[in-house]
Amino acid sequence: MRRLLCQVCAGPADHNDHGTLWLIQDQRGLWPGWPERAQNTHPPLCLRCARIAVKSCPWLKHGFVAVRAQSFVSGAWGGVYRTGWPDLRPLLADTITVQFGDARLRWLQADQLTRELVGCAFVELDRLAGDT
Repeated sequence: MRRLLCQVCAGPADHNDHGTLWLIQDQRGLWPGWPERAQNTHPPLCLRCARIAVKSCPWLKHGFVAVRAQSFVSGAWGGVYRTGWPDLRPLLADTITVQFGDARLRWLQADQLTRELVGCAFVELDRLAGDT
């Protein structure tokens, strides 16, 4: 995630002047302008692996969009724990994204880095052959 490598083959993710290629769950309508500023825990993909993933990944079968975006590492995703050694228990039942600079970050058991997507543009995978 930090080096923008493809989440499938670990080669370089597909990237051009318009940004890096991401496949994200389709959540249009979540807020005006979505997916601008969306937090993403899934690394980008190369074009070859993106085409394979849309046919075989169960997570993408629920609806996805292909996006080109600039991004930056913005935080981490995981479980926040309360203080009180030796009785460390989860503070929250669910996992959350905590942004860098948030005081809760020191109590986060991080599972994944997050990237904030900016400058987003929807793309069609079948039209990307000449785009890369």
